[in-house]
Amino acid sequence: MMTLLINPDYMLYANPPLGLAYLAGYIRKNGFKVKILDQLSFEEILENIKEEDPEIIGLTAVSENYYRVKKLGERIKKISSAVLIIGGVHITTSPDSFKESPFDIATKGEGEISFLNILKSIKKNGEIDLKDLKKIPGLLLRNKKKIIDTGFSEQIKNLDDLPMPARDLLDMDYYNLPTILSGDDFDTIGSIITSRGCPYNCKFCSSSCFWGRKIR
Repeated sequence: MMTLLINPDYMLYANPPLGLAYLAGYIRKNGFKVKILDQLSFEEILENIKEEDPEIIGLTAVSENYYRVKKLGERIKKISSAVLIIGGVHITTSPDSFKESPFDIATKGEGEISFLNILKSIKKNGEIDLKDLKKIPGLLLRNKKKIIDTGFSEQIKNLDDLPMPARDLLDMDYYNLPTILSGDDFDTIGSIITSRGCPYNCKFCSSSCFWGRKIR
């Protein structure tokens, strides 16, 4: 069973999509085939989907790019029968937007455990099984016109259980920045996430809403 994860931000940011890379590493560690479509135009993404013919497609969105991601999801639905999953900060903080979207499932909050459990369910049942998926915390599901909310996602207690982000699945040649030491040359950059969660609840920040208010 093939899963495609899509970075929708084509030539916009100089930092690798660590959320997708950590997710890819986690589900690969648990025995599932995964590929990240990174730094591709929408047309290139659609061509790759036709070639790969995946069973699962995952996208991520923040509020700034949600409209574009939604449009991409609508185009994907026209060419693919894959289960379409949306995750990220926007759908976590604005779950009402799921109702009028093309996505089959949404993950709220930290996505590794809930996404893996979705894959296990679909592999076992061969399709979306609402009775089975309703048992998984952190999902938004569709039951005809009704939206089912299974609450907040299960969190990884020990972050050392996460493998290193799957940078081998990213287009790391794109992520180059000039540095003070390199002069006019460009160096490939790398970053890691060393903690999750924040005890504060600042109005302008999504961290505690997405990761929880306990620091791990």
